[in-house]
Amino acid sequence: HKDGRGMRTGSFIREEENGRKPGKKNRQIEKKRAELEEAAVKMCCRENTTFDDFCGIYNSFLEDYKVEYNEKLYMTDAVKPSRRNHLPNSRYLLWKQNETIRYYDVDGRDYSELLDELNLDSFEDVEISTYKLMTDHMDIMKRYDIRDQYELHNLLRKIVPEGSYHDFKCGRMPMILFGSFDRDAVIEEMVIENAPIEVEELANLIHEESTSCCFLNSDALNL
Repeated sequence: HKDGRGMRTGSFIREEENGRKPGKKNRQIEKKRAELEEAAVKMCCRENTTFDDFCGIYNSFLEDYKVEYNEKLYMTDAVKPSRRNHLPNSRYLLWKQNETIRYYDVDGRDYSELLDELNLDSFEDVEISTYKLMTDHMDIMKRYDIRDQYELHNLLRKIVPEGSYHDFKCGRMPMILFGSFDRDAVIEEMVIENAPIEVEELANLIHEESTSCCFLNSDALNL
């Protein structure tokens, strides 16, 4: 059965991609959740899409392709928690703040130029915000279509091996760490040196002057 976007072919659906070259065969998508999710993201989530919206988009995608209802394939309330945990690690999207996704072919790019520009090997025993990297390297972020610090954080998690670059680790978005860093000790020292100081002033001082390049808000300071 063909419906204008695709057709059923047993255990596959056949994708008819917009703008495909004449004579190019339609790509077959196996009727497995992982394959179908990737196809739905690629075709329907080129711009920011919340996870909740994606769940509805995904189910509509299956309906459009005449995939019969099956709890093992459709997005039900029972499987949403596991998919919410799985998608951030998927290599066909970027996952960022507010559980938002956007299609991004992680494995389809060469990141040599990006990593050379970021010069991650220059960081040691510090914690930095990817916001700092975004603002310092805006041109190359545009070339790689990286739109904010949260997308950069998720991308680095996927392309930079943990433990490389002086023990690189991803912390909570948007923080990344290199080696050993005692945030509490740094903040305490800055408080003593600048007392009395308001929380917002301290946050700004950390962002602007700290050699660790920390970018913290008043909630993160927990003062």
